[in-house]
Amino acid sequence: MRRNPCAATGGRRHCAGTPIRAVLCGNLRGRRRISRVRSLCRGVLGLDDAALWSCRSNDIRARNAFCAAWLVGPRGHGLCLGGGQSCCRSSHRLVATVGFGGEARMTYRTPVNDRAFALVQRVGFLKAACRGSSVLHLGCTNWPYREQSSGDERFVHSVLLKEASEVWGVDADEEGLAALREQGVGHLYRGDLENLAELPIDRTFDVIVAGEVIEHLSNPGQFLSGIKRFMRNDTRLVITTVNAYCAFRMAIYGLRGRGGHSEPVHPDHVAYYSYKTLVHIAGRAGLELDQFLFYDLGHEHRPFARRSITIINDLVVRFMPQLADGVIGVFRLGPGEAGQ
Repeated sequence: MRRNPCAATGGRRHCAGTPIRAVLCGNLRGRRRISRVRSLCRGVLGLDDAALWSCRSNDIRARNAFCAAWLVGPRGHGLCLGGGQSCCRSSHRLVATVGFGGEARMTYRTPVNDRAFALVQRVGFLKAACRGSSVLHLGCTNWPYREQSSGDERFVHSVLLKEASEVWGVDADEEGLAALREQGVGHLYRGDLENLAELPIDRTFDVIVAGEVIEHLSNPGQFLSGIKRFMRNDTRLVITTVNAYCAFRMAIYGLRGRGGHSEPVHPDHVAYYSYKTLVHIAGRAGLELDQFLFYDLGHEHRPFARRSITIINDLVVRFMPQLADGVIGVFRLGPGEAGQ
């Protein structure tokens, strides 16, 4: 007997405050489900294939996200496209938004006041955030893994150069900057990220990326305060960092950390952040949260990770995405800050 996918909500197909809510009942699978979602997205929102790039994915998480996709429409109203029981239970939402560069695109997003945040791929999210925009990349040389990551998507600066309209890079690693200059990369500056006031850059950017940087810094508050000189009111600061509650790191520590001293910690890390601690330290610097997400163990890292790590990660994150590899916070200038 086929179960009503809306049973968990008492059989209701409409919710308070949402004028339109259509549920795809029945057990549509695979390409049929994705095809139906694409058709409804086109018909209701008028989105083209370029805006529906995620619909072509066969990744299981992408399909699961489609089961409970929340497509934001005019005045914050939306159309819920669900299939199967997961339409009532999934915490992942795929929304139609106006992207950082002004174009319409499909992207994962969860309102800040929700208790469940979306799970994304870090590099994929950075690509979408920076596409067609002017970008300031802080910590651009990927020290100390520059040589190992050169040539693949672990080297994020090369990825951003392909997506953004212009990219400026800052790092304290002079050797890494020299290697990039030899490859013909421009707009590179050597500087102390905790003293950004000394940088000879006198302009603002659409997007500022601080990827896997804040956990290395002795004075993260000073770093965040210094970033504001490069921000306008519409600038978005994207911070990615290690998740303090990452499942596979806790599992490794539990198995090999007898005595409490053998921790799976990068030798240059001085802090790990969670949702509350990252938002709190950014708030002290006058920054306001715009979006928060978790990122999974990246496709670019999986070939180099131990099989045991990927198994632990995939099993846990499938049911508890808050225990994923890392976190992403997107911030803007707070109400009391003067943007340019």
